[in-house]
Amino acid sequence: MQKRSIAAFDFDGTLTCKDTFLEFIAFVFGRKKLYLSLALFSPILLLMKLGLYPNWKAKRLVYSCFFKGMSYANFCNLGESFSEEIKKMRNEEGMNLLLMQKQAGSDIYIITASIEEWVKPFCQLLNVKGVLATKVEVDNNGYLTGRFLTPNCYGQEKVSRLLKEEPERNLYDLFACGDSKGDRELLMFADKSVKIRGKKNEFLRFCIVGFLCTLVDAIIFLASNITFSYQISLICGYLISLILNYYLTIHWTFRSKSNLRNAVGIILAHLFNLFIVRMGLMFLFVDICGAADIFAYVPTLLISVITNFLIIRFVVKH
Repeated sequence: MQKRSIAAFDFDGTLTCKDTFLEFIAFVFGRKKLYLSLALFSPILLLMKLGLYPNWKAKRLVYSCFFKGMSYANFCNLGESFSEEIKKMRNEEGMNLLLMQKQAGSDIYIITASIEEWVKPFCQLLNVKGVLATKVEVDNNGYLTGRFLTPNCYGQEKVSRLLKEEPERNLYDLFACGDSKGDRELLMFADKSVKIRGKKNEFLRFCIVGFLCTLVDAIIFLASNITFSYQISLICGYLISLILNYYLTIHWTFRSKSNLRNAVGIILAHLFNLFIVRMGLMFLFVDICGAADIFAYVPTLLISVITNFLIIRFVVKH
C-alpha cells in the first residue's frame, strides 16, 4: 500500500520573514510600547538566550503583560486584521516549498509556537489541512487570563501535536521544514527535512558588530575609569562605540542606506540604553548595592547588549 505524504511547516521565520508574536504586539499597541517593554524584560530575555530561563515562561510573561484582561472577541478581531499584515511578511523560500508540497499532493500542517488567533486566519488562505498552534486560555466571562491553554508549541511539543493528529506514523512519509532550534525535533522526526537559513548571515554580522563595538566600549571604559568617574567613562565609551555601531549596522550588517529615520531611531535606542538601562543598573549595583565599578560593569554590559540587540534590530528592519 502506498504511503500518504504529509508536510509539516513551521510558521515564523519559515513562511514569514519576521517574528509574528512581536509584530502582533506592535500592531496592537504600537512599536514605542513594544520597545519599552522589551527593554524592561531584557534581563529575562538574556537568561532565556543563555538557556537559563524556559522559552515558554518568557513568552507567557510577555503575552500576559500585554493581553491579560483583553476580551477574547476583541483579540480574535485583532488577529483577523493582523492576518492581512502577515501577507507583507511572506518568506518566499518557505512559501515556494509549501506550494511544491501541495502540488505533490501532500497534506499540509502548519505547526507553530505562535498563537492560533492570527496564524489560522492567514493559513486558511493557503488551504492547509491543519494549523497546530499555541492556544490561549479564556475565563468564563470571555476574557484572556494571560496563560496558555496548551503547552507552547515548541521543540518536542511540535512532534507531539502532529502525532495527536496523525498517530499512525508508519502509514505516511513526512516532510518537515523549519528555521530554528525550536524546530529541531520535528526536523529530526521527519523522513526528509529542509532547514530555512533565512537571515543567518545577517544575524552573524549583527553579532560581530555588537561584539566589536562592545569591545571598543569596554576598552575605553576601563582605560578612562582609571582617571575619571564611572559616569564619564560610560559616556565616553558609549558615544564612540555608538558612531562605529551606527555605521557598521547600516552599511554592513543590514546593507541598507543611511537616512534620517534610522539615524534618529538608532541614536534614541542607544541613548535609552545608556542613560536608562546602563546608568540605572550601574546606580543599582554601585550606589545602592555597594559593588565596585568594575564588578558592576559586567552584568550591566550583558543586560544592555541584549537590550541593544532587540531595539536596534527593530529600528533598522522596520
